[in-house]
Amino acid sequence: MNLPDQFMALIKQLSPGTQGFMDSPHSLPAPGKKPIGSAQALSIVQSRYPEGRIDWLNNPDGDTGVYRVSISDVPNLSRFWSERQITVDQYNGTILKVQDPSTRSTGGQTFVE
Repeated sequence: MNLPDQFMALIKQLSPGTQGFMDSPHSLPAPGKKPIGSAQALSIVQSRYPEGRIDWLNNPDGDTGVYRVSISDVPNLSRFWSERQITVDQYNGTILKVQDPSTRSTGGQTFVE
């Protein structure tokens, strides 16, 4: 797994439809519009997903970057993986992606996660 591009290429061949970390959605820059800020992104996530404990928040990296929030100890997700990761558009606060055991669509996705 120290060769992420080669690793994901192999997984995607064996399990089509599997998404890797770099397949995450991106924010769409809006001319003249400022980012919503990390506090507002966190508030949006917590209002939609109030259960669990905020583990970390990553700020956007560049104009197309996104906020990424990880919530751990989410009840009733999985006995083995109780984490939910949410991706938020930095300009309008739209939740772009939710990643948890209920959103896995392929065997490769289960393996990667």
